[in-house]
Amino acid sequence: TDCPAGSYSNQGSHSCVQCEAGYYAANRGQGQCVPCPHPLSSKSGDVTCSVCKEGFYLKTASAESHSIFDNPTEHCKPCPPNANCSAGTALASLGVDVGYWRASNATSELHRCDSETCSGGSGQPSRRRRLTDGDDDPYCTAGHTGPLCEVCVADSDYFSSAEGRCVACPSTARSAGIFVGFVIVIAVLAAVYAGLRRLPLSRRLRQRATRIESEVGLQPKFKIVVSFYQVSSAFGVVYGIRLDKHFTRWLDVLELFSLDLVDVAIPGSCIGTMDTRLLFAGLWPYAAAALVSLAIVAWAALSRCLEGESPFPALLRAFDRKLLGSLLYWAIFVFYLV
Repeated sequence: TDCPAGSYSNQGSHSCVQCEAGYYAANRGQGQCVPCPHPLSSKSGDVTCSVCKEGFYLKTASAESHSIFDNPTEHCKPCPPNANCSAGTALASLGVDVGYWRASNATSELHRCDSETCSGGSGQPSRRRRLTDGDDDPYCTAGHTGPLCEVCVADSDYFSSAEGRCVACPSTARSAGIFVGFVIVIAVLAAVYAGLRRLPLSRRLRQRATRIESEVGLQPKFKIVVSFYQVSSAFGVVYGIRLDKHFTRWLDVLELFSLDLVDVAIPGSCIGTMDTRLLFAGLWPYAAAALVSLAIVAWAALSRCLEGESPFPALLRAFDRKLLGSLLYWAIFVFYLV
């Protein structure tokens, strides 16, 4: 009696034996099983080779058996670094090593965890990967989800880069206090600067500072430093690039040039939805420029009042060509930094 497909019998044998894993018998009555072609494998008793061998994963689980057998290199891909691909592993069940993260079960791109909230995979192939429930995220600790586990499950929390985990959003009073304190510091510095300009030696010092600035060229160098920081700080947000801490440590001093009031007063994720955050981020520079312009006009009018003029005429006469030039200069300065 001929043995069925998927099994074989040697000459003189009284029974049929199933083909072992990695071998197949496509026809009845075969005297031996045939090894699967590289990089395919099979299960015990298979009539074809439709799974990938160890060290490879099946790219498309819905591919038909004959298509996989006819074009093995198109369907079986080498296992990526820091992943576990045992025989028969598909992309959805790719095993991720401890300390590594992947976005979903439809990608083979793995990323190294950068925070303590990202525990990574177990190293063993998984049958499923749910993304809807943050608490069921197999790569993150409790309360964390999203890319590299840096998204908080609770809406009242935000991910703190300094602490490397989700913490509670600051209260409205605290955020308002920080913002008011920031405005007060700017106002005090402006008042000190205006007071120094009234000193008898201020004119001579300004002339000397102007001469030094023209000889050294501080403004172009300042713009180069600001532009460099603004480009380097956008790498992580825009492209997902992670620079080594030994390189970025000296960039921390350039945080002053970010001028991001959203992060200074309140974390962006605590403001609300993305629409609200984009609206706030787009409008606050105009409010800042208007506030600076109002302060300059008020100071000019106050200076004229101190010289003995009436308030309303002093306010009207404050709008001279020099004042308008000053307003334009500071508006350009604010928008350049933003």
